[in-house]
Amino acid sequence: MLILVVLIVLSFSNFVASDCPKNSYTVPSNLGSNYNCVTVETASISFVNAEVGCNNQSGHLVSVPNGYANTFLADLAQIAVGTHDWCVWVGVSNIMGGIWKTVDDGNNITFANWASGEPVNSSYPLCACIYDSGLWRTLYCHLTAQYLCAVPGSGETG
Repeated sequence: MLILVVLIVLSFSNFVASDCPKNSYTVPSNLGSNYNCVTVETASISFVNAEVGCNNQSGHLVSVPNGYANTFLADLAQIAVGTHDWCVWVGVSNIMGGIWKTVDDGNNITFANWASGEPVNSSYPLCACIYDSGLWRTLYCHLTAQYLCAVPGSGETG
């Protein structure tokens, strides 16, 4: 809980500098993210449709660069979704060649917070979501989940 309070304070103190779009949240710059704003989309849709939805906001499904950002995003999703036992898409999949990559730049992931037994090995494409525990799980990409979009603030490009 203390971490959440600290992150909210940091987010609030950074709010003026980033000018995030309406209904989005400021990501504190000290979390090491390459984006300043994030939206929590509560409609449950497939991974590909979620990425299209983020693209329509000039963004991408959110990449998670480190544990600090992972905690912030999981806490933010918990506040926005308001229930337990949820899962939100993040911008990580093995669609391209079976290698876990980020959708925003196509690079191999450098951070993951997989739950025990994850990622599941499958010949079918899988995508990553963060559960309410902050741990990552794999889902078939055609299944539906809520999602997190990284979107540009004023003066940024997607």
